[in-house]
Amino acid sequence: MEIVKSVCYSGIGKRKVNEDFLYPEYPNTHSDLYVVCDGLGGMVYGELASKITALAVQNYIHTVEQYSKDAIASSIRFANNLIQEFSNEHPKTKGMSSTVAMLVQNENDFFAGWVGDSRIYHIRDGKMLFKSKDHSYKELLTSMGVEEDETKGMGHIITQAIGGKQKISPGLARIENIKTGDYLVLLTDGILEGVPEKAFLNYFKSQNDPETILEQIVNLCTEKSRDNHTLYILKTK
Repeated sequence: MEIVKSVCYSGIGKRKVNEDFLYPEYPNTHSDLYVVCDGLGGMVYGELASKITALAVQNYIHTVEQYSKDAIASSIRFANNLIQEFSNEHPKTKGMSSTVAMLVQNENDFFAGWVGDSRIYHIRDGKMLFKSKDHSYKELLTSMGVEEDETKGMGHIITQAIGGKQKISPGLARIENIKTGDYLVLLTDGILEGVPEKAFLNYFKSQNDPETILEQIVNLCTEKSRDNHTLYILKTK
């Protein structure tokens, strides 16, 4: 299994600053690590927090001898500790935090890790085979049996973040059974503000090429997303 095409985009939306960050910053099919981060809106220095988070996990993951879920979790905790230490040393940045969603290629599969509501998808011919579970109050209440109508407006209230006050418990998964033409996608929540999930998945039909998919989604987000919006699309062979 190999990545034959990667495309990415990060847009500012209607905000004054783009607090999202992605790694690699330019499309790259030779990287074994892909990351998107969302510095939390309204928090001081969100732009810095997302960049530190992405570069911290990148720095850590490339020191490990063998990729695993434990290695992914350790890289996320490393980023969390780094931001907390930075904030303690620089009081004016106290409170800065970020989400993270990351994929690490491991021969014929991927390890996934995430904190917050930035997402990871495995898509085949428009059908969702895997989706990371948001760390949000909406997801928490839904898992407890609360009706969806009662959770409106809670989707963007997250329960944990890198550098936040809450103890983090990263989401972890191994994405297997990857076939030619499958897509691995990472995104920040601003993407789904512009394109509802069902419509989003429909773009990933096997006959569509990554550049066209990206262009169509970006056009909608440019028009409809108020928030920063970042997307990494990986096509496999």
